[in-house]
Amino acid sequence: MEQSRELLQEVFASSAGLPILRRVLTCLLAASSEEPQRVISTLQAVGSSENFELTAMFLSEEEKTLISRIFEVLENSTGNPINSCLRKQWIPA
Repeated sequence: MEQSRELLQEVFASSAGLPILRRVLTCLLAASSEEPQRVISTLQAVGSSENFELTAMFLSEEEKTLISRIFEVLENSTGNPINSCLRKQWIPA
């Protein structure tokens, strides 16, 4: 999880990030309780990549479940609710 914000944005701004998104989310879930701030930073970086709104619209059910579980673990680990903007970014209404 030592990737730069710019690299994450670049990878997920292109279609190159789509095939690995589920694996990235799985890794983030595993790290959520140990390194919550890094996980949040990674979610923010990926979520701020160009065209992420389109990616979020086409998340699979499995990816949506992973994201919900990540948010749940993060909230339990930090004792704070997930920022509503970050939540809306990843789980659009």
